[in-house]
Amino acid sequence: MTVQYTYAAIFLLSLVLIPLYFAFVRKKQSEPWLLFLFACVAVVNLGYTLIAFSPTVELALLSNKIAYLGQVFVPLCMFMLISKLCGYTYKKWVHGVLIGAAVIMFAIICTTGYLDWYYTSATIEKVDGATVLHKEYGVLHPINLIYIILYFVGMITVIGLSLGQHK
Repeated sequence: MTVQYTYAAIFLLSLVLIPLYFAFVRKKQSEPWLLFLFACVAVVNLGYTLIAFSPTVELALLSNKIAYLGQVFVPLCMFMLISKLCGYTYKKWVHGVLIGAAVIMFAIICTTGYLDWYYTSATIEKVDGATVLHKEYGVLHPINLIYIILYFVGMITVIGLSLGQHK
């Protein structure tokens, strides 16, 4: 099986998580962040699948943006799920700020192809029949890494605080 069909199979498997949520999780309790996480993972996998099948750089970059649309929200969903499991709740404005940060991160990513802020250049190459997108990173690309690291620090902090309270 070639790489692009592996991506397609993983995408289809990730789609299965959404009806499974409605079949099993929602019956017991509504957990919208889990549903949103499953949807984001499916979007990321769709983007990767489309990249693998992309015949042009332009289509590969558009597919990459689709993958990032899901990716910017995955850490948010994970943080909110971990927070809830650890007994923390947040005011609505905190949700708004975190969603706003994800939207800003995605907007930065969407400059690709128009400005050289996120990627300075991109090319594609066929490897074993699948398209591989090669990127040169721009000055704003490290913001995504910082964004992800901050979420993971937040998750670890919430878990640590929760464990400290339960001693």
